[in-house]
Amino acid sequence: MWTATGLLFLVKPGWRGAYESLDAFRDEAFDPMGLAPFSIVSAKPGEPGAAVRVEMGTTALGLVYRVHGSDGTRLVDARTGSVISPLDRDAATKVAVDATSRARAVERYGAVRESREDGDTIEVAFEGGAVVRVGRSDLSLAQSGADTSRIDLLYRLHYLQWTGIAAIDRPLALAAIGGTWILAALGLRLFRKRPDA
Repeated sequence: MWTATGLLFLVKPGWRGAYESLDAFRDEAFDPMGLAPFSIVSAKPGEPGAAVRVEMGTTALGLVYRVHGSDGTRLVDARTGSVISPLDRDAATKVAVDATSRARAVERYGAVRESREDGDTIEVAFEGGAVVRVGRSDLSLAQSGADTSRIDLLYRLHYLQWTGIAAIDRPLALAAIGGTWILAALGLRLFRKRPDA
């Protein structure tokens, strides 16, 4: 099991996009003229809503400020200064489709099959089997698919995380490692033993 899963981790067959990071922000130049003044995006230091970090970039929704503050993260239209978070399902789906169109493994996506709201996340399922989770308040993106689940299972098998309960898995792993050393020692002894004449 260890050698087979280890070989799979080395070769990585068909794993091209299983853990690919997606980004809502495009690598694209923008015109800085007409941006909303920063004073309307953030409260004064010490007040609720004061920004501690701000990112800006072009998205499928246009130019967006991602404002990280002491009270959480919010999305602001960089042209008008209006808060656009939490994103609705249509806006989140638009962001997911745009991000997947720039992915290396585009075959994992395809057309949108369905979308659903799950708290502060919108899950967008694609015909290619992948699911993209879009953060409604921060434009965070996470994707997974059947290949991701399969690789995670192989990882757990390889690292002897069989039950998911550390109190059980740890002794089993120690027993497996001890058994491997015993088997190796017996093999070495047999290798060194000279055949009787």
